[in-house]
Amino acid sequence: MTLSHWSPILALFLLGVVFTACEPTAEPVPMQITASIAPETQWSGGPMTIRSPQLQGAADDHVVLTVQYHPHDWHIPDPYVPPTFFLDIERVADDQLSFMVPPMYSGSYEVRLAIHGFEPVSLQFGVVGLTQWPEGVLAHYTSTEHGLALPGGGVLAAAEVDYWDGPRGYVFVNLEPWAIEVVPGLEEDRDNNRVMMMYVPGPSFRPNHVVVDLSPDDSVAEVWKVGPTAGSFEHVASAPCGGGSGSERYTAAELSEGHCLILDGWEGRLVDNTGTVLAEDRGLRKGEIRLAPNGRWAVPVTGKGRIDFNDFELSGAIPVIASNGSAAYELTGYVELPDADFTAEGDTLFVIGARSVPGKDAREWSLDVLDAGTGTPFAAVAFADGARLSAVLVDPVRPLVYVGGHVGSHPNHTLYRTSFLAVLDRPTLNLIALVPAPEEASSFGGVLAFGGSSGRIHLLVSCGWDCGGLRDYAFDTK
Repeated sequence: MTLSHWSPILALFLLGVVFTACEPTAEPVPMQITASIAPETQWSGGPMTIRSPQLQGAADDHVVLTVQYHPHDWHIPDPYVPPTFFLDIERVADDQLSFMVPPMYSGSYEVRLAIHGFEPVSLQFGVVGLTQWPEGVLAHYTSTEHGLALPGGGVLAAAEVDYWDGPRGYVFVNLEPWAIEVVPGLEEDRDNNRVMMMYVPGPSFRPNHVVVDLSPDDSVAEVWKVGPTAGSFEHVASAPCGGGSGSERYTAAELSEGHCLILDGWEGRLVDNTGTVLAEDRGLRKGEIRLAPNGRWAVPVTGKGRIDFNDFELSGAIPVIASNGSAAYELTGYVELPDADFTAEGDTLFVIGARSVPGKDAREWSLDVLDAGTGTPFAAVAFADGARLSAVLVDPVRPLVYVGGHVGSHPNHTLYRTSFLAVLDRPTLNLIALVPAPEEASSFGGVLAFGGSSGRIHLLVSCGWDCGGLRDYAFDTK
């Protein structure tokens, strides 16, 4: 066969070669990532761990972690698609990485893991933290500079507050559902221009009872029982807890039958109902009294004024008082001690306090844990520079301790600042989460309270009369 006979066949072969050479080369199918995330639900601000065999040998710059969410300080309508944020990651093992949960609202989320050469994978996880908080004006002239958190939930707070003159009534701050409820018998009396002698109601050794003085000048303290429904109170009896000793404004606590503590709010003088002076320190000015269950122990605490650095700091020791009214031991070294709480058994005392440090403008704040009966220190947790603490609450059911406070840009924090909730493991005092509030405000004071059956923790702060007064930040728990 001559070449001319092969020409058509050769042409077809060459054409086939050309066609074959022009066919697109198929891209290799990316390999799938197998990964797991733990824990399934975590606190906002807590650590998460991702485990994947595909991480082995992957360079750090070939691993990307992203998540979509609405930051706390973004007030965006729900239909708006949340932005995507890159997460900082840390290698904890060749096949594991960890990241800190950003300040997210409570809910379900997906984190997207991308590794070079693999198909990205999404992992679901849950977050507990800040809930959608009430916005706008919550309660003008209702202040948590002073407020008594009730065991069953809610706060008994002063209403129509005049900073120097005192409250004109008390209201129950119902946290779930959120409402300011007038308490019959404790309401404001504008017609008679009544100003309460007691600037904050006091605790009682009787479970679910409070001590209230409704008189403008006679200083007759009464014991009221917290009723079966939210915001209901029933008068029980008079108590030997009157102001006395010429007190202009005071608060009190009923330690046991016939034993009371009275704290003069202007002079910072702590006396019992016989007039015996137990402490006298201007640092206790406008302070309060914290009581252990059944009145086993009582601790006076310093005020939570609008100016973070009070006019007067503690100059001496703070006594811890037994149920019979005698001083058991003293807390020393503090210049501020704004709050304290006890375990449900009353055997362990948690206090938050500040100490002055030579050469530093800001004070050093810490959570200190002591034996309630002897004052023997068990442990302490120091908070970072820039933090100022205002409240502490021991969870009676879960092994957790909550600390409320705020951080600000000024060393003394008298400008705008952001409130926060710190969650600590009670046995170890390890920090579990640090959850910021959704706004920066000129807030002061702070009361931590349980919301009720939901298990939420509420941090109530006052924000001045020009920005809504009372603010309530609610946090889910797990």
